[in-house]
Amino acid sequence: MKELFMKLELFHFATNIPLRLYNQENLRISENILTSQIMPAFLNFSEYEKKLLNIAEDTVYFTNNLNEHYYSFGFLYSGTKYKLIAGPTIDSSFDKKILMMISSDKKLQQANFGVMESYFRSLPRYTSANLRSTEPLLRYLLCGSEPDLSKMMQREKPPDEFEEEKTQVTETQKYHHSMNRDALIMEALKNGDRDKLFTLLYTPGDGPEGILCKDNPLRSYKNLFIVTVSYTTKAAIEGGVDSESAYTLSDTFIQKVEEIDSYEEITELIISMINSFLDLVEKAKKLKYSAQIYHTIDYINKHYYENIRLCRLAERAHISESHLQKIFKVQTGSSVTSFIINKRIAEAGSLLKYTDRSIADICDLTGFCDQSYMTNQFRKKLKTTPKKFRESMR
Repeated sequence: MKELFMKLELFHFATNIPLRLYNQENLRISENILTSQIMPAFLNFSEYEKKLLNIAEDTVYFTNNLNEHYYSFGFLYSGTKYKLIAGPTIDSSFDKKILMMISSDKKLQQANFGVMESYFRSLPRYTSANLRSTEPLLRYLLCGSEPDLSKMMQREKPPDEFEEEKTQVTETQKYHHSMNRDALIMEALKNGDRDKLFTLLYTPGDGPEGILCKDNPLRSYKNLFIVTVSYTTKAAIEGGVDSESAYTLSDTFIQKVEEIDSYEEITELIISMINSFLDLVEKAKKLKYSAQIYHTIDYINKHYYENIRLCRLAERAHISESHLQKIFKVQTGSSVTSFIINKRIAEAGSLLKYTDRSIADICDLTGFCDQSYMTNQFRKKLKTTPKKFRESMR
């Protein structure tokens, strides 16, 4: 047993991937022996644990609705049968807005938000595909069996029961955005607003997803991807990308999706596709604005919830405050102050519409100094109050 734990600790030390060891009766025996990120109780790890432990020796790969990745397998060590869960890992860190969406969806108390935030920031960054690539090494450490490198080059497919479950989810449980939210997503892409776009994408959907190929769920997912590429291409062109570059990138991703044979890889390709189009939009906007104004706008978009001072913006742009105000107005048609307020109102509007957070919390999260000032700005810019705005969106 000591040698087994040493091997597991070595793998964990090298990869930072959490590991949990179980006996044949599914009782965890690695508590306080391996350093693992402990999922807060209100995120219901036990729900995923049961699914991951329903295994023999074959490997089960699993991604939950929080986009956490796991795999599990059974193995024989010194004549004793064990089960092992590796994970969770996540693709990339969650910003505060995405965590707010998860918190609202789970109906968490404010006191639990900090616990959840610390948990997600502690998780190692591995995509589903990258996490899978560590499984042969872990098996080799535990079992001594040399991996078949030729098989490792082939695409992995989920076990039949998981493929069947994927089919059921695709046909009955998955949701897509309403036309209104689709428009907001495409508007964010057109504006090159990466943070807002991914916040909207990670928000739970609000309507049944269409099936574009009923007899083949994987084909349906590919078709949905192609439709998404089409809308994304149009939004990128409206955002200033030349049509030749946009359609060339579109063709590239449509060809790539036809080479894929797993749900996880299509999901990863969606993220890659959106990021690639966002890169083109950002490049186009750099040509629209001077470097000083582009970087000022980019800073405001990323730090709108902070106390942004004009002197700090001018310092970053290496020009005087008066000159920054002048060229900002010329190039954007708006003063620096109005631009910041409009950004905060837009972000507050998204939180009012898509979360159940209190108006006081949203005021704090979007950089308004107090709730009264936020209400006054809503009245001034939108001719309504935050409360009435939320009611009109429900």
